[in-house]
Amino acid sequence: MKLKGLLSAGLALLISLSVATADAKILVDLAKQQGHTACLSTIEMLHDFIGNNYGARVLSATENPNSQPISYFIEQNFSDGDVQYNMTITPTADGYCTFEYTRTWSERKSCIAWANQQQDYKYVDSVNRNVSAFETDGGLKLFASNLPDGSCLLIKKEIGLRHNKR
Repeated sequence: MKLKGLLSAGLALLISLSVATADAKILVDLAKQQGHTACLSTIEMLHDFIGNNYGARVLSATENPNSQPISYFIEQNFSDGDVQYNMTITPTADGYCTFEYTRTWSERKSCIAWANQQQDYKYVDSVNRNVSAFETDGGLKLFASNLPDGSCLLIKKEIGLRHNKR
């Protein structure tokens, strides 16, 4: 137990958590607060992609932040429901920035009803037992899981490799 406590204390020194809501360029502002100057153009592009009306929390290493990943949890609100993003931007050794995100939301209808209304996403296969995998012709991945109340949980994944120069 002492080792676990020491590890937790050590991680607390190396990781910082910040919060921001309803602000212009929230993701960029949070990165700067954490000491990040690398990948700001990629972070700004992701802010523009998400749009407005969101709040975010950031998790970032405080030691040498420009060579470390920066990770965001984002909540975006709409009149018909919320969307959550889990987003990580990582500077690469060759001077670029890579990002990965998942976008999670729910539909009030079943996954089958949702899938029947889609023209872009085509069913690929099941992941295991309860999650179906869908894909677009362009390779975007989406996963759908029926929830106990009959609604559908949707998770979209995307990766941008070597997206922008730092």
